[in-house]
Amino acid sequence: MIEVENLTVTYPGATRPALKAASLRLAAGECLLMTGPTGCGKSTLLNCLNGLLLNESGAQVEGEVKLAGQSLRNCPLAEIATLAGTVRQDPATQLCTATVATEVMFGLENLGVPLEESEIRRTEALNQVGLGDLRERATSELSGGQQQRLLIACALALRPRVLLLDEPLSQLDPQGAAEIVAVLDQIRRQG
Repeated sequence: MIEVENLTVTYPGATRPALKAASLRLAAGECLLMTGPTGCGKSTLLNCLNGLLLNESGAQVEGEVKLAGQSLRNCPLAEIATLAGTVRQDPATQLCTATVATEVMFGLENLGVPLEESEIRRTEALNQVGLGDLRERATSELSGGQQQRLLIACALALRPRVLLLDEPLSQLDPQGAAEIVAVLDQIRRQG
């Protein structure tokens, strides 16, 4: 499912690589938690797995990254969005619409998913993260944990093959973190 071979990433102006000769293989259904100090390359690897550093940056990238057997180098980001869903650590910086329902629809509309199919996917994704009854709630009224669950729903609605989470618990209180862990465990079990 995920194949990384000899991945080295050097940012513009850097004197050394942020990531050097990293290799990784994960099969479908496997779950990986990466830990390490700030600056060790966790986010850099994630941004290669979601195609951002491979295609849309000035970073020097060597090596190969594949998702579901497909090389991500020069792959259109719209196509990568159907392969890898990404959720960042600070939900407030990712929300861009007024309500829970419109937030999930935003990505689907950008990918040109037909309205009827989008509505089905939105309902499924919101139910999957336990927010089905909050469709009309303002995103600004959600707790941090609810916002993070909403962003996971947005990613799931695109039906990616891989879900990438960058420090999904770091901005949350213990209750919010527990909600996210429970949702992720349910997603993993549902496969």
